[in-house]
Amino acid sequence: LFANLSYEWLDSSIKASPIVDRGELFNAYFGISWSLGNAKHVETRTEDTKLWSWRVNLGYTVDDTVSQVLLGNFKQHEEIDTYSAGFTLGRLLKDGRRGDVWARFSINRRLENDFQEDFNEYVAYVMAIGSGYAPWTNRELFRFGFGLGISYAEQIPAVEQFKQGQRGEKTSHWLNYLEAMVDVPFRTLFGKHGTEDCYLGLSLIHRSGIFGRSDMFNSTQGGSEVLNGHIECKF
Repeated sequence: LFANLSYEWLDSSIKASPIVDRGELFNAYFGISWSLGNAKHVETRTEDTKLWSWRVNLGYTVDDTVSQVLLGNFKQHEEIDTYSAGFTLGRLLKDGRRGDVWARFSINRRLENDFQEDFNEYVAYVMAIGSGYAPWTNRELFRFGFGLGISYAEQIPAVEQFKQGQRGEKTSHWLNYLEAMVDVPFRTLFGKHGTEDCYLGLSLIHRSGIFGRSDMFNSTQGGSEVLNGHIECKF
């Protein structure tokens, strides 16, 4: 928990400005922060810690922006009904009591449904993953994560050509990559018959040009979103 209380007295030259209507300022705020991992820096890795992971995923191009999809709009794109299937290999970089950091590399096959030939997309990114636990236990109920990296597509995805063409904007093979995911362990779904090292869930993938501010991404303004179902296992 943290809080701050402040008082400012403004100089007469500032108070003389026509856009300033007071000479004293009061501010107060409070907040709550949660740190992924172990704040005590206690070593959590053991001989049983799984250092690698693999994931397979299959998904479709969604019609709306990332924010709207996160609010529950999972509608497939009406004009560009394309798909994506992929494989991801991950390596644990840092583990903590309640969160991990992974380095990941993905190969996604963009299935363009006759809009153009299918092609590969290559992604390298870092992902922070936290876990939710049953009250007063160490039993993991679900995971949530956010990843950031870079994506290279052998061809411009049809949906990006369509969206950017409507706005008269540029496209790029290289784009920024964002991923948000949530999944649950097989043990949660299937009880004692399920393994705790495998997960079933959803991941939202977004390619974007960082609001057109990067020359590396050809100053691209827009991007595309794909909603995936995935299975991931640690080993």
